[in-house]
Order: sequence, then structure tokens, then C-alpha cells
Amino acid sequence: MQDLNKNLNSINQVLKQKGYRHSKLRDCILSFLFNVTTPATAADILAHLTGYLDSTPNKTTIYRELDTLKKENLIFEIDLLDGKKRYELNKHNSDSEHSHVVCTECGSVECLDLNDELSDGLVQSIDPIKETVFAQKGYKVTNQVLQFYGVCETCFSLGFSVGVSTGVS
Repeated sequence: MQDLNKNLNSINQVLKQKGYRHSKLRDCILSFLFNVTTPATAADILAHLTGYLDSTPNKTTIYRELDTLKKENLIFEIDLLDGKKRYELNKHNSDSEHSHVVCTECGSVECLDLNDELSDGLVQSIDPIKETVFAQKGYKVTNQVLQFYGVCETCFSLGFSVGVSTGVS
């Protein structure tokens, strides 16, 4: 809880310096995102906020707060190609989001923390691709996302498979 309060105070101080007024709703959104282990949808956030505030905010207000937090690089908006935008706290104050693994059967999403060695290797292999994109198409790549899709352990144990042999007889 101390980490959360310290982070909220730090975030609110930065936002105040940028001209934003303090918002109890924003604090509740940040608290929720600080404590969840997977990216959350706006509906998840709204469901969580019900009961924590004197009145339930409407979706427009929540999206406005999420846009502010995203604009200030405090959260990431994640698109997992399922039609739902998800949000997670930028806990490491980085310029790009980390990878996720998504179950194609139940839709569960988990954060994937690659160790520094893997991350560095990934960056080194992507840089030449970014240069090729610029050389061939004239695009200056500002962000790239690596997501993994498969079948989670629970769904796999229920008999769902991806047609890949596991070597188990």
C-alpha cells in the first residue's frame, strides 16, 4: 500500500506541474491498474469503480481520464486484436509497452516479462527491421509490439489444442 501511495503522490505531482487538477476518479483508476496483474478493459475499470465513489462515473468520463493518462505516458493502451482496448500502468516509466501472451480459447491475457538479455537481443534484431521499413516505405517506426497467442495451460488441459504436437503420447 505504501508503494501505491508513493506512486500516486508522485504521479499527481507530475500531473499538477502539467496543469491538471487532482481527480479522485483518476486516483481510483490508477489504484486499480496498480493492483491488477493483467491489462484491464474500460468495463473492468468501471465495474471496479462502482461502489468506490459517491456516484458511478459514465464511460465518457472514464475514457477521458484514460486518454489523459495515456497522453502523459502513465498508462499503455493495448490492442490484442479482439476488439477490446485494454489498459495497464506504465510501471517502469518506459516509452513502449511490454509483451503479452493471449489464450486464443478463453481470452485470458498475461503479461510477459522478458529478462534483460532477451529484451536486449530483441531490440538488436528489431532495429534492422525498423531501418528496412524506413528504407522501403519511408516510415519512421515509433513503436512496435510483440504479442504471443496460444492456448493457456487450463484450456490445454481441457482438450483445446493448437494443432502442435507436444511430444506427449
